[in-house]
Amino acid sequence: MNTADSSIAHLDIALRRRFNFYEMPPRIEFLDKWLEKNSDEDCSLLIKVLNLVNKKITENKELGEDKNIGHSFFMVKNLTPKKIKTIWKRQIIPLLEEYYFFDKVELKKLFKDIVGELETEKQDIIINEWFDKYGNE
Repeated sequence: MNTADSSIAHLDIALRRRFNFYEMPPRIEFLDKWLEKNSDEDCSLLIKVLNLVNKKITENKELGEDKNIGHSFFMVKNLTPKKIKTIWKRQIIPLLEEYYFFDKVELKKLFKDIVGELETEKQDIIINEWFDKYGNE
């Protein structure tokens, strides 16, 4: 453990002594209901893909459900396709790159598996746009 890790560990211990912590796992069903009320877009594809990504993360023994993508990323009023793409590109993809240690082969496999579980070619095109450099093959 280096000096920075040691300092963070002391801070973590101090916080845990003073506060209660509650586990708050991602609640995609909550996001689904929230988007129904706060967005004019059909976000069913987003919900489906987010569930698939979290399923793949949970199945990965090195990651597990603690690394699932949370619902709050997409809790944006008037969520548009452009905003969804931006959230994937600037927030979700970098997080997944970190989780998978920038292993492009593993990330492409993850996204290929997700696209393979979808139903139509139109959805595949949209998803490939969201997955940016990992979804275009």
